[in-house]
Amino acid sequence: MAPCSTSIPGSPSHGAALPGVPRETDIPVMKVAERVRLKRMDQLITGSEIASVGVSSTQIAEHLVSAVVEESDLIELGKLDLQARQQLEIDIERLHSRLEHTRAQNNVLTLSLEECKSQADKFYLLVGKYESNAIALRLALGYADRATAAYDCLVALLESELALILKGATAGKDGIEDRRAAERAAWSLLEAEQYGRLSKEGDWGPCDEQRLRELISRLKMDRSKVRDTIVELESVHADALCTRVPVSFAEARKLDLETAVLMQELMAMREDKAELRARLYLLEKERAALELRLSSQDTQRQAQAASILHLQAQLQELEVANTKDTSNTPINEGEALSLESAAALRRENHLKERIHELVDTLDKVSHTSEQRHLQSAELVNDLKKANSTLVQTLERSKKKYQSRLKKLEQQMLSMVERHSCQVRTLKQRIASLEQEIRSNATQSSPSLPQTTPSETTL
Repeated sequence: MAPCSTSIPGSPSHGAALPGVPRETDIPVMKVAERVRLKRMDQLITGSEIASVGVSSTQIAEHLVSAVVEESDLIELGKLDLQARQQLEIDIERLHSRLEHTRAQNNVLTLSLEECKSQADKFYLLVGKYESNAIALRLALGYADRATAAYDCLVALLESELALILKGATAGKDGIEDRRAAERAAWSLLEAEQYGRLSKEGDWGPCDEQRLRELISRLKMDRSKVRDTIVELESVHADALCTRVPVSFAEARKLDLETAVLMQELMAMREDKAELRARLYLLEKERAALELRLSSQDTQRQAQAASILHLQAQLQELEVANTKDTSNTPINEGEALSLESAAALRRENHLKERIHELVDTLDKVSHTSEQRHLQSAELVNDLKKANSTLVQTLERSKKKYQSRLKKLEQQMLSMVERHSCQVRTLKQRIASLEQEIRSNATQSSPSLPQTTPSETTL
C-alpha cells in the first residue's frame, strides 16, 4: 500500500486548487467593528444640524413652530378691537374649560371601565368558586342521603329485634315478616354500596350489623371530607372605602376613581365659572349700551335747550321790530338802511351760529345712533350666544342628573339584591344548623345492646 499523503486539498502544498473551492487568499477577512460615540438627543440642536439632518421628533417640531404660532396669534389679535378680543378670550376660556371637563369625564369613564373589568374578573372567579362549592355540597348531600338510608335500615333492624324481644315466644307472623323485610333491606343496601357481597340465605348476625355501622361511619367520614373542601367565599358586593392608606391595587384603583370623580366635578365648576364670566361680560355690554342711550338723551336735551334759546332770541327780535314800526319818530332813509343792514348782519351771524350748533348736534345724534345700533346688534348676538349656552348647560345638567338618578337606581337594586342574598344565606345557615342539631341528637341517643338473641335463637 502506498503511504497516505498528509497534504490537504486546496493548501499550498497540494498544488493546483480544485474547481469551486476558494483559495486561502480569496476568503474575505472580517473587519472589527469600530466604536463610535453617538450624540445625545437631549443636547441643543443648531440650525446647521437641522438643515443637514432634519427634524426627527415631534417635540422638536412643536418647539420650533411654537414661536411662529404665538406670533400669528398675536397678529390676529392685534387686528381686532378691544371688545372682539375680550369676546374671543372669553370664548377660548369657555372652550378650554369644556375641554378639561370632557377630559375629566373621559378619565372617569376609563377608570369606571377598568373597575367594571376588575369586578367582572372577580365575579368570574367567584362564580367558579360557587360552582365548586355547589358540586361539593351536592356530593355531601348524596353522602348524607346514603347515610340516612343506612340509618333507616339500622333503626328498622333494631326496632324489629326489640319487638321480638318484648313479645318473646308470643311473637306472631307479622313480627317475623318485619324482621325478614328489614334484613332484606339491609342486605340490599350493603350490596348496593358494594360493601361485601353477602348471601341472603344465612341469618343476620352481629357481624353484618357491624358492617352496616362501618358503612355509616364511612359515609359520614366521606361527607366530612367533602365538606372540608368547601371554602368560605367573600361577598359579591364591593366593600366601602376606608380611611386608611390603601394596601392593595383594588383600593388604590377605587381611590383613583374617586379622585377622577372629584376632578370631573372641579372641571364642571370651572366650566360654570367660565359661563358666569361670559354672562358678566354680556351684562357689562348691556350696561355700556344703557350708558350710551343715556348720553344720547342728554345730547337731545341739549339740542332742545339750544332750539328753545334760538326761539326766544327770535321772539325778542320780533318784539323789537314791532316796537320800531309802531314808533312815530321820523327817521332818515340812511339811518333806516344802516339800522336794517346792522340788524341783517346780526341776524345772519346768529343764523350761522344756529346752523353750526344744529350741525354739531346732528353729528352727535347721528354718531350716538350709530353707536346704539352697533351696541344693539352686538347685544342681540351676545344674547343669542348666551341663550345657546344656557340651552347647552341645561342639557348637560339634565344628563348629569339623569346619570345620578340611574346610579341611585342601580345602588337601590344592588342593596335589594344584597338584602335578598343575605336573607337566603341566613335561611340556608339556619337549615344547616337545624340539620346538624338533629344529626347530633340522633348520634347522642343511647344505642340498644347489640348482643340480643336473633329470630332463629328464639
